[in-house]
Amino acid sequence: MPPRNLGTPITSRRRRPKPRLGLRGHERRLPKMTATPKGAGRCTPSALGGRLIGMFTGIVEKSVRVISVEPRPLCKRLTMECDWPDLKFGQSIAVNGCCLTIAELGKNRIGFDVIAQTLAMTNLGRLEPGSLVHVERSMLIGDRIDGHFVQGHVDGTAELIAQRADDKEVRLTVRAPEHLAKYLVPKGSVSLDGVSLTIADVKKTVFEVALIPTTLQITQLGNRKIGWPYNLEADMVAKTIVSWLESREEQRPM
Repeated sequence: MPPRNLGTPITSRRRRPKPRLGLRGHERRLPKMTATPKGAGRCTPSALGGRLIGMFTGIVEKSVRVISVEPRPLCKRLTMECDWPDLKFGQSIAVNGCCLTIAELGKNRIGFDVIAQTLAMTNLGRLEPGSLVHVERSMLIGDRIDGHFVQGHVDGTAELIAQRADDKEVRLTVRAPEHLAKYLVPKGSVSLDGVSLTIADVKKTVFEVALIPTTLQITQLGNRKIGWPYNLEADMVAKTIVSWLESREEQRPM
């Protein structure tokens, strides 16, 4: 009786190839995104078009003027000036550091639908026709990173409490919410209204940043009045490290 064919021996079976990795460990075939996560300014799915979904550098490209703020069911339609020719419906733009999805494209204008939670947690709720805002397109794959990784997920607002200008520099003093102070370190990175900045000094919840002439020219950071609530996003690396250390501490046996 001839022996039965038991199939390919286990040792010779071909293993399923691992997915090829793209930029910084992301799979080239991205998983389908569904619901919007918690937090302010989270981006909804958008066409890549060579850009990373909801990832920015904090290098603001320009300041543009708000045209209108229109109440709509479940949101407000925020429309502003924009002359970028390469934009597509559904792409991500950082507006004052808050990641928003393009909902309307017109001649020299662009519109976003901003939900109530984002309006409440950020300074976007203060905007009115004529307001100037910072805008940045999402990163192109392969671009240099001139600032730091900014997700557009605003953690809270930080109040401008003092501004000092002399022959050497312009320095802002800002008060962060207490629960975000643990992510702020001297010489570390922080995003204020979408602008990548280096922290010059920290004392508990109060920190300082210095503005270079280019930042003063392109952005509105130096034009804000005392009391302005900057949209603050802490450095994602700092948040990851602190969160990991806190989780280890919680798991440590008593």
